[in-house]
Amino acid sequence: MPTIEVRAVSRGMPVDDLVAHDEGGTAAAAQALATLLPGTTCEHVATGTWATPRHESFHQVLVSTYGDTTMLMASPVPRVVVPEGMTTFSLSYQTVSMAYGVDVSGPRFERTIALSPGVLDYAEGAPLPFEAAFPRAAEESTTYSFDQGAFAAAAGDWMFGCHPLELDSEHRVDLRGQPLHTFTLTAAPAPAPAAQPTTKPRRGGLLGLFQHR
Repeated sequence: MPTIEVRAVSRGMPVDDLVAHDEGGTAAAAQALATLLPGTTCEHVATGTWATPRHESFHQVLVSTYGDTTMLMASPVPRVVVPEGMTTFSLSYQTVSMAYGVDVSGPRFERTIALSPGVLDYAEGAPLPFEAAFPRAAEESTTYSFDQGAFAAAAGDWMFGCHPLELDSEHRVDLRGQPLHTFTLTAAPAPAPAAQPTTKPRRGGLLGLFQHR
């Protein structure tokens, strides 16, 4: 997959729910997709784990739920309809260019970051709390010595309690054995066109005139 993305939709910080709750199961994952992806139908096809995901098609999305938080992984994750009061947290990786992306959007945070090898390419929005550990980002980027891997790992730890694309038992949250449910997505069938009301044909002007004589 050229791009891999992990995205969470959460009322607070995803890591808090990942620590506090067990994974919710297939039914909870299906309900989350029905809320986040209206206009699509979702068919459960497999359940694996985060360490051994079952992903065979670009039309599939992998889902786990923890309390109010939904975690999605795909290439890339479809655009979701975010319920009011919820925030999206995203970490993505492009395997060809070895570039990372960080995207957080919601009531508390609005931040978009692009990272290439050795460079923090682009950042928009107020810095996120974990960025305080990288005070020399601008300076190091000018010499291509910025550690984008460490930055991405810190972003993942702040959001999810782990680096969800490089799982390890040393993380605060160990996703490796957690269930990850695979769903195939298809567009819902378009509603049938409404039946046209039947009306009597309008009489032509001359016909009406002759019938009234």
